[in-house]
Amino acid sequence: MTLTWEHAVEAEVEAYGVYEIVGGKGTLLKVVTAKTYTISDVTEGDHEYAVAARKKIDGSWKVGTRCAPVAVNVVAPEWDDAPINLTATADGTTVILTWDHAAEAEVEAYGVYEIVGGKGTLLKVVTAKTYTISDVTEGDHEYAVAARKKIDGSLKVGTRCAPVAVTVTLPTAA
Repeated sequence: MTLTWEHAVEAEVEAYGVYEIVGGKGTLLKVVTAKTYTISDVTEGDHEYAVAARKKIDGSWKVGTRCAPVAVNVVAPEWDDAPINLTATADGTTVILTWDHAAEAEVEAYGVYEIVGGKGTLLKVVTAKTYTISDVTEGDHEYAVAARKKIDGSLKVGTRCAPVAVTVTLPTAA
């Protein structure tokens, strides 16, 4: 995110302090000489920023009054790119999941979820398009996968694919 500003009395200004305002209090992020500042890795949510001019008087820096804060609402880009063709194969107490993904060039990892009562619990984050789950209890299970990629410097989770069901049956003794 880039902040830009103007100043009416530019001849007297030697630098600008850029502040993040939280709870009415300003925290200095950076002192810059240009009338622009780029902030990286800004988290989602509401933020406020302000700028104050700075100049040297009698050898020491003096800070002017901060401008009125500007409010910024950062919203992560929507990313609806669920993996496809999820399959689950049971082999004894082991379940092997495999899937495809159309936009895999953008994907950094996949989150594998067990679905119980409609809610997903993250089991593991993997980089391959397969995952093996060991020691699965006997019965019916559901699993789903969601792709993960970096957007604006932070890892975002895409939409989970439709869950796939698998039944685990314990081997019978001979």
